[in-house]
Amino acid sequence: MTQKQPQAGEWWTCKGTRVRIVGLHSGGDYVCELNDGSLSLLSIGEWWHYLPDCTGWDWQPEVYPQYWTTLYVASDVAYVVRENGGEFGGWYCVMETGKSLRKLMSCTWSSEGRTQITKEEAQALVKPQESPDDWQPEVWPKYYLGERWSDVDAYVRFDDAESLAVWVATDGSEKRHKGHVYSNVETSKQDHRWREITEAEALARVKPPETFPQYWTALNDITFAYCERFEPNKYRMVERDGTVMPDSPWYPDSDRDRKQITKEEAEALVKPQESPYDWVEITDPNRTQITKEEAEALVKPQESPYDWVEITDPNHVRRACDFVAGKTCHPDKWVTCRATIGFSQSAWPESKIRCRRKDLPVMPSLVESPDDWVEIDVGVISKPRINIDWMQHKTDKTAGYSDWGPAMVFWTTEIWERHKQDWKVRCRRKDLPVTTDDSLAELDTQDDGHLNSYGSWNE
Repeated sequence: MTQKQPQAGEWWTCKGTRVRIVGLHSGGDYVCELNDGSLSLLSIGEWWHYLPDCTGWDWQPEVYPQYWTTLYVASDVAYVVRENGGEFGGWYCVMETGKSLRKLMSCTWSSEGRTQITKEEAQALVKPQESPDDWQPEVWPKYYLGERWSDVDAYVRFDDAESLAVWVATDGSEKRHKGHVYSNVETSKQDHRWREITEAEALARVKPPETFPQYWTALNDITFAYCERFEPNKYRMVERDGTVMPDSPWYPDSDRDRKQITKEEAEALVKPQESPYDWVEITDPNRTQITKEEAEALVKPQESPYDWVEITDPNHVRRACDFVAGKTCHPDKWVTCRATIGFSQSAWPESKIRCRRKDLPVMPSLVESPDDWVEIDVGVISKPRINIDWMQHKTDKTAGYSDWGPAMVFWTTEIWERHKQDWKVRCRRKDLPVTTDDSLAELDTQDDGHLNSYGSWNE
C-alpha cells in the first residue's frame, strides 16, 4: 500500500515532535513549521504519522478506552466501551450484570445521542444480581503468572475486567500491553497457561533496584576496614588508616563471604593515624562558658603598621611623615606639616598631629622592670651563678660563644679568676648580686660602663 504523502496545511508528528506542512521543497524535502514559528526542511518518512483531526498546536489526541452511555435505555446494556478512534467498529457493550460482550461491534461508531462518562461513572451503572448465591462481585486487582517468563518479568496485573494487562518487571517498572486483556487470561486458565497468585506472592517477586554506594565487610579485615561498591560493576577497598585503594571490577560472586553493612558501621572501622596537628577537644572542668559578646570582647584586633595613630607628646618635633589637623577647626582635614617640619608641636597648641604606626617615635622607657637584663661587673661576683647568670665571650664568636647562654657548672672560683676578663655576664634585675658596705666606695669609683653597686649605669 502506498504511504500517504504530506500535503500543505496538514499536521504530522514523529516521536512527540509536531509540525505543520507548508509545502514541498525543490530538493525533495518538506518545508515544515515548528512550534516556535520557525521553518525547517524535514524528510517525512515512515516514522512520521499523519494527524487528520489535529487543529493546531494545542490539540491533543483522544485517550482510549472511552466510556459512553447506551442509546437503548430500556435494554440490559449498562454502558459502551470504545477501544480506539476508528470510525468503523472498535467498540463493545457491557451489560448491567457486569458481563462484557468482548466481541467488538462491526458497525459504524456514532456518538450522536450518547454522553461520554468516566470509568467510575460507567462501572456504577452495573447492577449485579441481588442474590448472593448466584453472583459475587469480583475482587480487583488480580495477579497472574504465566508458563513462560523472562528474567525481568515478575507478574501480570489486571485492575479490572476491561483494563489492559499491566506487566510488572522484577525491578518494579510497569508496562501496559495492548491486546492482553482479562478475557485472554480467563481463556488461558483453562489450559493451565496462567496461574492466579495473591498480591503478597506477586509483590514478593519484585526486587527493588539497588542503590549505591554500598558498604561490605572486607575479607582481609587486618589490612582493610571495608569495601565500598560505588557502581554496579566497580568497588574500592578502604584500609584501616582511611587510605582509599584503586578501583577494581565487581563480579557477580564478589559478595561471597562478605556482609553488607551501613555507612556508619563501615566508617566506624576506620582508625586514621593521629597527627600532632589534629584538633582535640579540651574537657577542662575549670573552663567557664561565656556569651558571644564576652568572647568577642576578649579579642584584641591585630594592629597594622599602616594604622593612623595620634601623637600626644606636646614636645614632639614635626617630621615629613606627620599629618596635622585643627582640634576644633576642620578636625577631619588632615594635611602634611609642610613648612613646619622641625618645629615642636607645642608651638601649635590648637592643632593635633598623627602618623602611621610604623613611624611612631620611639619613646624611652622610664620604668624599670625586675625582668630587665642587666650586665654585671665581673669583679662583683666570685664566679658565675648556675641557673641565674648568663654569659657571652667578648672576642670568640664561634658556635657556642657568640650568643648569650646560661652559666655552666664547670666554673670554679679559681678558673673564673683566670678567665673572667674574657667574658661578659648578665642577669635579671631582680637577681643582681648584693655587695657589702665595705666595697661600695670602691665600686662607685669605677667608670668602665658597667653597673655600680647601686644597680644603675655609671654616667
